[in-house]
Amino acid sequence: MAKTLIAFFSRRGENWVDGGVRFLPKGNNEVIVEKIKAQLPEADVFRIETVRKYSDDYMVCIEEAKQELRAKARPELTASAQTLVVYYSKPGETYTKGGIINLKKGNTREVAERIQKLGKADIFRVETVKNYPDSYTELIDVAKEELNSKARPEIKGDIDISMYDTIYIGFPSGGVSLR
Repeated sequence: MAKTLIAFFSRRGENWVDGGVRFLPKGNNEVIVEKIKAQLPEADVFRIETVRKYSDDYMVCIEEAKQELRAKARPELTASAQTLVVYYSKPGETYTKGGIINLKKGNTREVAERIQKLGKADIFRVETVKNYPDSYTELIDVAKEELNSKARPEIKGDIDISMYDTIYIGFPSGGVSLR
């Protein structure tokens, strides 16, 4: 089963609710995420926080948002030195519903980089000492052989994870066994 990540931004304070402005102790998105999480307890939740907090006053917040839009500015997100994204990703041929396609950058790398940017997390790319074939069919043969022999490929580099309290791990999921 695929792992689900719920990334959200939510602002408490005055919000537009049922045709009028009302103070909310929790933002609308936070309430929705709590309901989703109740239905998907295995999902990871990532709250996006901005460095500069938006006003609790609804009309002031609307003006702040309009200024950002006019300036084509993106709000600065809070840094999280305690979060690490570790991933293994294989560029080259991959199988999709439409057949075999060639990727310049692996799918897992794309997702890892997005998570890293969202949370300003540190990132570590797992690389194997041995290069794998770019051909999808050749790669599948090698993967089956490694799986059957319970091989654990040697990896390049190392990282000290003791300083992190949250670590996201990404890897290709086709035919994977964690045993």
